[in-house]
Amino acid sequence: QLLRLCPIKCVLVLITLGMCFPAYSGVISGTSDLQVINTKYFDIIYPLESAFSAKILAEEADSLYLKACKELGSTPYFRLPVVITPSYDSLNAYFSIVPYNRIVLYDVLPEVNDSSSLAVFSETLKSVFYHELVHCVSLNMKGKGFQFLGNIFGDWVNPALLNLNTLFIEGGAVALESQDGEGRLNNGFSLHVLGQAKLENDFPTWLDASGARDIYPSGNVPYIFGGAFTEWLLNTYGKEKYTSFLYETAKIHFFKMTAGIFKKVYGVSLKTAWDKFKQDVYVPNISLNPEADFSGAYIFDSRINKKGLYRSLSSSNKGFAWIDSYTDSVKYLPNGKKSAFTLLEYSGLYKISLDKEGNWLVASRTKNGIVENQVFVYNIETGEKVFVSDSGLREGIIFFYKEKIYCVAIHSEVQNSSIVFYEIFIDEEKKFTIASKPAYKFSLPQAFPIYSLIDTGDGRIAFLGGGKSDSLYIFDPILQKCQVCYLGNNLKECIGVENFTLQEIVSLKTENNKLMIAFSWATKDSFPRLGLINISLNFTDVSKKNNQLFVTDYMQEEKIDLCLAQVFLSKEDVSGGVYSPVPVYQDSSLWNGEFHYSAHFFDHDRMMFVDSKKIEFEEQFIPLENFVLLKEQKSLENNSSLELLENQTKLEANNYNPVKYIFPGLFIPFGSVSFYDAFFSDMSLSLLGVTWISTDPAETGIYSLTGSYSPKLNVWGLS
Repeated sequence: QLLRLCPIKCVLVLITLGMCFPAYSGVISGTSDLQVINTKYFDIIYPLESAFSAKILAEEADSLYLKACKELGSTPYFRLPVVITPSYDSLNAYFSIVPYNRIVLYDVLPEVNDSSSLAVFSETLKSVFYHELVHCVSLNMKGKGFQFLGNIFGDWVNPALLNLNTLFIEGGAVALESQDGEGRLNNGFSLHVLGQAKLENDFPTWLDASGARDIYPSGNVPYIFGGAFTEWLLNTYGKEKYTSFLYETAKIHFFKMTAGIFKKVYGVSLKTAWDKFKQDVYVPNISLNPEADFSGAYIFDSRINKKGLYRSLSSSNKGFAWIDSYTDSVKYLPNGKKSAFTLLEYSGLYKISLDKEGNWLVASRTKNGIVENQVFVYNIETGEKVFVSDSGLREGIIFFYKEKIYCVAIHSEVQNSSIVFYEIFIDEEKKFTIASKPAYKFSLPQAFPIYSLIDTGDGRIAFLGGGKSDSLYIFDPILQKCQVCYLGNNLKECIGVENFTLQEIVSLKTENNKLMIAFSWATKDSFPRLGLINISLNFTDVSKKNNQLFVTDYMQEEKIDLCLAQVFLSKEDVSGGVYSPVPVYQDSSLWNGEFHYSAHFFDHDRMMFVDSKKIEFEEQFIPLENFVLLKEQKSLENNSSLELLENQTKLEANNYNPVKYIFPGLFIPFGSVSFYDAFFSDMSLSLLGVTWISTDPAETGIYSLTGSYSPKLNVWGLS
């Protein structure tokens, strides 16, 4: 609108109209009844679905903020809105400076996904929040002058946003998230890319690790390399130097940016420091070629000799399959054949599972980026594909029970997870449908994530559980009994293994029908290796040697004498690591001791074999304990379902008022107003003016006001 004379009333009307029409639903789409909890330093904004998470965060947010300030040498001086949203199916979070400092947390449990997994914390929600809080504090260590300008023009007025690149922004947060023994720098799957790069003599420069890499490994590089480098800086030069560096980046330095500021503070060039850091990166004493070690235990699969991204392997009596992440497709190689073919193509695939007979494949995918997780079932013989109608499903498998077929999956919603069974119906023409609602639903404790669901082949289900994915659970859905093998804690007590983590478990068919499970495992000081667990032992089967059997005082007092897990851990590292091992079934339905697996080199994967009979294992016996996993005890036999308990947490909260947060917003020192002239031609006033833009933390609306003046036309306008 063109205004030659604009009374103040017109300005107020324009602002009011802008506030009355929200532009979009923002990060909390699909929710309602927003609430806010006020702490000393935070406004925690959330819908009712996220009340449990809001309470957890509200209890410790202030102390986490003070902890971040202490570690970084900063002084707390600002309040911050934090939005918790249940609108996404994959865990993530971000810190934003537009239009002002704020944090957004996705309220969902973590998944396990190779090196990029956030399943590295015992208390995931608080740890992910702390990661973003470190961003906020480290990027706002500015002096009084820039604090004053920020209060007027917005938090984007900050030299640190120019002087700090991704290597330091993400690296600092990863380093501090890992200071208490958890986090990505204490996880062997996360750290593998670091050692593998050095082993291959393909270690990126600091500039390569700072940029937006468009080839694999892409987004993970600044986090892991930057985190390890920041940790090295703190250990080598001390916290005071790092604090000084952050304060200097919040100042204007003419003709200096990251590298120049670094040299000013540390007294050495960034390149020199990076080279010294590279020298200190641990690499095991192994050959680059995995075939060169261990007497031929590891060999490349000559049938699949191309470099690629081979993820989520699965095998059956008829062949094995994997996800080709380069092409978003599932490849399948039948037994006895020399070449694979494309079984199906679908975007967002991240997990597949074949049934033991090789007739069915269940695939898990992410729809629309990170918005919604889905599961579908694929009939390999007919090529028919059917989606399970519910959303929020992960890691589907096929499960057989009394001549019935079920698609079983993990259902995740905010901080709740459950194991759900959907019956599959097959008609006379071999077409199939999937029930729209689960026949059975077994609910887990709140804030208890589970991963890597598998059918054990004996009427039970196994999965990994806990925030750090370091324990194995065996669940009988018929008898409603669950046992747990606390591998991480027990191995630490037995043999001093620290930071033990599992991924990608798979059951094996053996001659004696004992339950054997294979897995990939790693510690902070190892590459991913092969591991095996024999679940079918009793205490009386094993002589109780002190160096082998670990029995807790609690177990002795409570007379817990159930059964043992016989654990075999590979003693040696191998180049590429061992990811997603699956049994080889070539000539029979019994496992022959060999595995297919994916070796992850720095910038590609290779498909390989490993013969477990040719490698050495560390053997330990660890008890399986009873675990009260479910909120109620009902059996698969009685045709009942277990529903999630309603969240009864009562919070002292207020209704959310978005208008409270839109000032000061973001001011930009130019404007642009479009209008029509007398001949209905488009015209605009630009450059000379000012623009104000703002939104509330939950992005329920976008508000803007721009004013511009044209010296040529001698007119000014507002829009």
